[in-house]
Amino acid sequence: MALKPENALKRAEELIGVRVCVGSGDWTGIGDSNWIRRAMIGGRRVGGWWWMVVYPIPYTVYPQSFLPRSLVLSFSRSRRRSLISSSCIPGSLPTYLSLDHPRPTIIPYQVNQKQNALQTLHDTITNKRHQRNWTKALEDVMYKYIDLAVEMKQARKIKDALMNYRNACQQVNVTSLGDVIAYLIEVASEKAEAASAEALAMGEGKEMGDLEAEDVSPEEMILSYVSGEKSSDRVDREVATPWFKLLWESHRNVLDVLRNNARLEGLYAVAAKRAFGFCVAYKRTTEFRRLCDILRNHLGTLIKYKDQQGRDRTDLGVPATWESYIDVRFEQLKTACTLELWAEAFRSVEDIQGLVGTPPKGIKAPKASLMATYYARLTQIFTRSEARLYNAYAWYRLFTFSRSFNKGLTQDDLVAMASNVVLSALSVLPYDRGNTAARGYDVRPHEKENSVRMAAVLGFNVDRNDRRVLLSRQALLADIERKGLLQLVPPQVKAAFSALEGDFNPLMLCQTLTPVLEGIKGLGEELKPTEACPAGESAADLAAYVPFIQQVALSRTIRQLSEVYSTMRVSSLSELAPFGWSFDESEALILDAVRHGFLQARFDHRNGTVH
Repeated sequence: MALKPENALKRAEELIGVRVCVGSGDWTGIGDSNWIRRAMIGGRRVGGWWWMVVYPIPYTVYPQSFLPRSLVLSFSRSRRRSLISSSCIPGSLPTYLSLDHPRPTIIPYQVNQKQNALQTLHDTITNKRHQRNWTKALEDVMYKYIDLAVEMKQARKIKDALMNYRNACQQVNVTSLGDVIAYLIEVASEKAEAASAEALAMGEGKEMGDLEAEDVSPEEMILSYVSGEKSSDRVDREVATPWFKLLWESHRNVLDVLRNNARLEGLYAVAAKRAFGFCVAYKRTTEFRRLCDILRNHLGTLIKYKDQQGRDRTDLGVPATWESYIDVRFEQLKTACTLELWAEAFRSVEDIQGLVGTPPKGIKAPKASLMATYYARLTQIFTRSEARLYNAYAWYRLFTFSRSFNKGLTQDDLVAMASNVVLSALSVLPYDRGNTAARGYDVRPHEKENSVRMAAVLGFNVDRNDRRVLLSRQALLADIERKGLLQLVPPQVKAAFSALEGDFNPLMLCQTLTPVLEGIKGLGEELKPTEACPAGESAADLAAYVPFIQQVALSRTIRQLSEVYSTMRVSSLSELAPFGWSFDESEALILDAVRHGFLQARFDHRNGTVH
């Protein structure tokens, strides 16, 4: 039978023996006798809690647990001597009463019945009488329950208790549920940190594997010993991994408890961001991918059953709810970039676009600060994936958006971002790899779909029935000139633009560009973007564009030479590109341009010529 919260908490404390009481007064005094009687009745009434009286000398003790209460309080001194059962050091028996010391000190004996205490609290929390009647005593029961369950690594029971406590709190006191969840994560984190420190003290630390992997089988354990597994590996698996697994399961269970509930939207957002922090703090890439799938599944379920009516059901048509969900997706994108999980980062970008495409009434787009961060993250993603055209458009969108909405930008910030826009556009090869439209053919269906998809990711309004090429190098360079970005960039960047997009001069193009590129390499030290710049310090890293611009210069030189010469020696061609490249690198670039229809060339290695 489930106890009331007050009684359940007292029962649990008695079962684990955590209370300390100190008695005083004369052994024969009435007050002291009443105090002893109260102590004994309290322990005897709930059962399982034994009292122990510790005294300095003599080491003569009585086993109280085997005596009736009336005898303990009423027998004479001679009778007490006759009831002596043994002489030993205090603490060796469950319960003791002092024979000679006039002022005994009573402390509880550690019964250590944690499983029974946990079950007592669990029965009270899951009792239907308390699920719609929140009280402060029930909150205290939850705190005690969490202490015991975390210590015993009972993640499933914690989830069950949280679900029942949620039912008791969501109509009355949501703050209490948030406090209990925060306490759960705090206690689990402390245990994990302590275990990690212990593992480091016992041996060399090692990165833990999958926290959701099954326990090691006996065969695998024997194989690990035979194969010479390091002791540090076993220490991590036996000491640190169970606690980190509990911490991860706590984060995951909290999200399951709070999901798709209109009253708990704030707690859900906080729990998701706290889980992101866990992944960043301990570099848990595998768990972060699972976390993204969990959040994606929650959102998918919400959208799938949006027409179903239900009490406290989350509605994305409410502006506050929509903003909360999209804030979580932006934090997810930030975490993915921090962990350098670029595929997961792009999936997060698509999640954001899915929400941006269906805004509620009264909201046209997310906050300007979030969108600036969004485009800054896109530049990182496309830089890592070497998608030069999309990277250039991401910088262009970041520049135009920041200049329109960020009033705190300095001139240095504008110069740094404008330089990135121009150089990233110049880094795009003159031919579009994989795009048949650039070679004069009809656009293939999958290419059209991919182009529309990327245009939507970059924030362009697209028409799926429009068969034109949506994003191209020529269109971007034209926008750069039309918007006046060349007036903001340093002279070295402007000189690079003029050399690549200026007059027809294949014999001097690379020679003219070489000193300009050397100046661009040192330009990053002069640019000093401030904290107001959304791209941060990466806006000053202009040297990364130099190898790509060299490739563009060589491909354009070959294209212009093909319009003038029908045959040319390989040695003469090498002299026109003084970038320190090997012949194999230059040949590979030329063949790539031929393969994509940008030019026509044929190598005659026997005669050392190019046709």
